[in-house]
Amino acid sequence: MKNRPIIGAIASQVASNEQKQMLNGIITQAQKLNMDTVIISNVYNGSRFEPSMVAENQIYELLAADVLDGLILTPMVYEPEMKEQVFSKLKSVNLPVVSAGVDDEAIDSVNVSVIKDFEKLTDHFIEKHGYSDIAMLTGPENIETSRERVNGYRNSLEKHGIKFDQDKIYYGDFWIVSGETLAKKYISGELKMPQAIICANEFMAFGLIDTLMENGVDIPEKMSVAGYEHVNERIF
Repeated sequence: MKNRPIIGAIASQVASNEQKQMLNGIITQAQKLNMDTVIISNVYNGSRFEPSMVAENQIYELLAADVLDGLILTPMVYEPEMKEQVFSKLKSVNLPVVSAGVDDEAIDSVNVSVIKDFEKLTDHFIEKHGYSDIAMLTGPENIETSRERVNGYRNSLEKHGIKFDQDKIYYGDFWIVSGETLAKKYISGELKMPQAIICANEFMAFGLIDTLMENGVDIPEKMSVAGYEHVNERIF
């Protein structure tokens, strides 16, 4: 018999800095409320399908186990079919479910406005630095949060009378390699370097910055770069 309520937290790539910070907050608050916490998470990059996912995704069968008293869904990066499987299981369990940073009509959600955040980031480049040639590196095109970040960027451009150019939007995968790949295109001359670029997260921003600087490009003198979602490890 359970002595304390058990709250399940569902995550993906639980070792990432963003997930660790969020789970730390959930666990700390649960302890204050005299609750235990169970973390259910995979470890792969969910935006790219790998055969090993088929076996690893069986962890989500635990959602149907009769041991949890509630579920918290944290932001997850999944390829569409996997996301549908997870959300289908969530909707079938007879438990209270709340999401943190994940919008779904069937689940109560607590969230920040990613659109507003990226509008403010773009506002800063335009209003404080006077830039008008601003590009953006976002996440996979089929993921809603990637599109929301672009929408915020677009809102700011149009608010300031700057025409939105789809050719200045580049799609990555929220990981360092995306930034490195884009940087190499600037270095080779395949792409014209803008005055500034906004990256949808800091992993991509650091991949971009590191590669540019390794090839003699002065940041921010040659090009300004903004990231999003603090990567704590880089403070060192």
